[in-house]
Amino acid sequence: MNNKYFSKVLANRGVLAYISALLVVSLLVVFSFGFAWDSYQQAEATKQKMVSMQKLTETYAQKKALLEQEEARPIQDSQIDDVQTAVLVQIQSHGLELSQMSSPAQSDKTKDRIFDMELRGSYDDTMDFISTFRQKTKALVAILSVSFRPDKEKVKTSIKYKLYVR
Repeated sequence: MNNKYFSKVLANRGVLAYISALLVVSLLVVFSFGFAWDSYQQAEATKQKMVSMQKLTETYAQKKALLEQEEARPIQDSQIDDVQTAVLVQIQSHGLELSQMSSPAQSDKTKDRIFDMELRGSYDDTMDFISTFRQKTKALVAILSVSFRPDKEKVKTSIKYKLYVR
């Protein structure tokens, strides 16, 4: 019985070839679908990364625009002398005497600059200078320390401040 069945199947070689070809084509379709699905998943992941990067870039641009609108902002390295000149003009306009100005050694990790200065003048003029110091420089400045000492009829003031540099 097996012999008859086997001989009939061999007699229909065209049918066998057709079934074999259909099986091979089906396997190729399945593998192609798997490959296409992986490609689609990678494309979606890339698309999500692009959207995320675009949002990050837009957020950065918005924050930068807000910072640029501010009156006081970090300055360029080339603007340090201009800011220092503005400080000297302020000292003079408030009727104060500059007895010392120095810049201690700076760290290599940051471009920011720290300055020390000693002023001499009346208490009222000194307080006016300190209250307007950061506003008039048009730069992002942090006053790190202020100390007062009496000096005859005037006040000797030591100020340590930091200029933020981009």
